[in-house]
Amino acid sequence: MHRAAEGDIFAEASLFSDHYHCDAVCVEPCEIDTVDKADVIRELDSNSLFSNALMAYLAHSLHNARELLALRSVASAEERILAGLRLGLLRDTVAAFAEHIGITPATCYRGLKVLLANGHVIKTSRGHYTLKSPKKRAFK
Repeated sequence: MHRAAEGDIFAEASLFSDHYHCDAVCVEPCEIDTVDKADVIRELDSNSLFSNALMAYLAHSLHNARELLALRSVASAEERILAGLRLGLLRDTVAAFAEHIGITPATCYRGLKVLLANGHVIKTSRGHYTLKSPKKRAFK
């Protein structure tokens, strides 16, 4: 459902729900901070800077989620990889990138090989690729 990275918030919908169930699985060692719901609601009510910052964060998160849904609807693996590169989603390993954009690592490596051979991407180092001619948006 959601892959949280450093600095991300998750289970934020629980702030506005009487009952909310959320399971989290850490795929590598990490630290998680928990925040009391009542403290957050109190801060939302009394601190407009906090409220605005949280709203901006949530709006940005929603935008990213919608963009990822649109990306995952792209049928061609090569086009999906290009769109993912345009969005700056290759931040970790190629395998993590593949999972994030909804294809298998093997398909991603094959797609990158095709894109490299066709001159669409440049391999900058092992596991690192960049667009030959970056574009601002992934979708029209």
